[in-house]
Amino acid sequence: MKSGVFRKLGSAVSYKPVLLSASIAGVVALAVLLSASAMGEVLQQSLAFEVQELDLDSGIVNEAIDMSASTTADIKIAYNADRDLHSVVVPVTEHVEMAFVEGVAFDGITLDEVANLAFSSEAVDLPFSANDCVVVRSDQGALYKIGNAVESDTSVTFNYATL
Repeated sequence: MKSGVFRKLGSAVSYKPVLLSASIAGVVALAVLLSASAMGEVLQQSLAFEVQELDLDSGIVNEAIDMSASTTADIKIAYNADRDLHSVVVPVTEHVEMAFVEGVAFDGITLDEVANLAFSSEAVDLPFSANDCVVVRSDQGALYKIGNAVESDTSVTFNYATL
C-alpha cells in the first residue's frame, strides 16, 4: 500500500513512515473542525418572521420572498398574531421533519431522547419559547435541536446544534 505516506526501503517489502508536516497540520485542522461539528457546537441565529429561512446543514439564511422558488432551507419562523408569543417553527419543505418538545429546554435534549419523538413534516402551531425545543431532521437527514428562543417585534433569535 503506497500512498505517499510510506516509502519503500530498498528492495525489501517493509515500509517506513515518512512524516509530512504540512499533511499532519492539515489533518489536525480537519480533526478540530470535525470534532466541533461532532460535539454539536452550539450556534446562534436570528430569523425575521415569515421572510427568512435557515438551511441548518450549511448555516445559510435565505430570503423567503419567492415561495415558488426551489430552496435548500429547512425551517422558517411563522408569526401567529393570536397570542403573546408569536413565533412558530415551520418546516420549509416536505423533506424536513420536526418534533416539537414542549417544556423541555435546549440543554435537556440529547440524541438518546430522539428515538422517542414523533416527527412530522407539518408545522405544530405551538409558541416557540425559551423553555421549548424543536428537533429537526433536515432534508439531508441530519438531526438538529433548536431552542433558547428569544422573540423580538420582528424576529426570533435561537440556538441550534447537531445531535
